[in-house]
Amino acid sequence: MSSEESDPPPLMDLIDKDGWFHEYGTLWPGQAMSLKVERVIDHHRTKFQDLLVFESTHYGTVLVLDGVIQVTQRDEFSYQEMIAHLPLFAHPSPKRVLVIGGGDGGVLREVCRHPLVEEAVLCEIDGDVCAAAKAHMPFVACGFDDPRVKVHIMDGFEFMKNNPGTFDVIITDSSDPVGPAKVLFETPFYDAMHDALAPGGIVCTQGECAWLHLDLIRPLIDSISGKYDSVEYAYTTIPTYPSGQIGHIIATKGRGPCRVPARKPTEELQQVLRYYSPEIHDAAFVLPQFAKRAISDDGGTHPARCPCASARRERVVCRRGKMSAEKNPGKEAATGRAADECAVVGESTGVCDQHVLSSSKCGMLIDTCMWIHRWSCITGANDLVGSLF
Repeated sequence: MSSEESDPPPLMDLIDKDGWFHEYGTLWPGQAMSLKVERVIDHHRTKFQDLLVFESTHYGTVLVLDGVIQVTQRDEFSYQEMIAHLPLFAHPSPKRVLVIGGGDGGVLREVCRHPLVEEAVLCEIDGDVCAAAKAHMPFVACGFDDPRVKVHIMDGFEFMKNNPGTFDVIITDSSDPVGPAKVLFETPFYDAMHDALAPGGIVCTQGECAWLHLDLIRPLIDSISGKYDSVEYAYTTIPTYPSGQIGHIIATKGRGPCRVPARKPTEELQQVLRYYSPEIHDAAFVLPQFAKRAISDDGGTHPARCPCASARRERVVCRRGKMSAEKNPGKEAATGRAADECAVVGESTGVCDQHVLSSSKCGMLIDTCMWIHRWSCITGANDLVGSLF
């Protein structure tokens, strides 16, 4: 029996006898999110996945795909605003925007808040998601009403292959990397996005949760860092996503990082937005130390080695006490990482606005490696470094 002919799972598998929906998932073992159900609005099997819409007692209308919460009326704005406005406000003039997934229309709603956007294209593989949103969730489906929007019910990968060098911003609003969304977390898909970007373009994707998925996030960042000019991880908070947090992978083509917005919302728009602001934009890239170490140290949001050819490494000592074998042939590096793989040192001392040392030649923050302990190649630097680490 084909997937489009199969029946949806019994509601009792999704909603218990006391009227509670429970979200279980293999990607967050040992925990669950529960919402009290007031009434079921829609439940059927699409060509690709199980679709459930229900009215909850405290979170409004809820969209669930394959047992996983996608949208709740109460908190959807935080995710929709951040995945859209982080790349859009980082771009000086986004005219053509592509949204992959996002069939509920929420990301389109946010994209269309930008008057510079001339065309907003949505590629959603499952047309039933769009139909359900239009029928039951006007608070997000209003995104379809803008005349600049064009909708294609098709595979986004195929669409991008047919539109190279076209889009200023590409946003992938995907579900978790299981089922039909799995391909959206693989390197070929990121290669296709890169090819579909115009010069100076930005991609922003659903980047999973730092509390749960570092084993997914870091390999993905590693695999695409050679293709894109910058790759960064930012995050937002949203109560009904696993562990209350969701990340965004933001990568660029022919331009630098997106930590600093190129534009800011007008005063009128800022009054409409409920989560995004220029201050939140900056803060979204500031990661807790456990995530920063895991994502940034080994090929994460910054290149593993500084591109500055004149950077000196000869007397850097990493926190584990290993000297660089490369610049100190008389000293053997200890087992594991050599110091010159940990740190890049510029030709003068300096303190950036984040109170970390910076290379004078290229501005790379040397705290991109958390193992740095001492910079001893310049007289007097020890005292300064000792106060920083």
